[in-house]
Amino acid sequence: MDNKWNTLLHALDLAYGTSDRVTSRFKTLKQSYDNARQEHVVLVEYRWRRGHVINKEIRRDKKTKDLDKDNLVRKKQAYELLQQINKAA
Repeated sequence: MDNKWNTLLHALDLAYGTSDRVTSRFKTLKQSYDNARQEHVVLVEYRWRRGHVINKEIRRDKKTKDLDKDNLVRKKQAYELLQQINKAA
């Protein structure tokens, strides 16, 4: 069953995770209400653990441009997922 928390974790994995990520999790650290802006504020901590085996040949072959492009694609996907969460709420 895919709920909003799993969707948020997936969006965070897309935006910040690495390809050799083994596990990831997040937890709510603090919640408050900003009276000036009339917004509910949630401070979230996101953690991921990298795998033990890193394929150095692949890392050496990839260029910085390709990595930046991959990061932009992942961030765009994460943004779209967060937009879907906001629409559903």
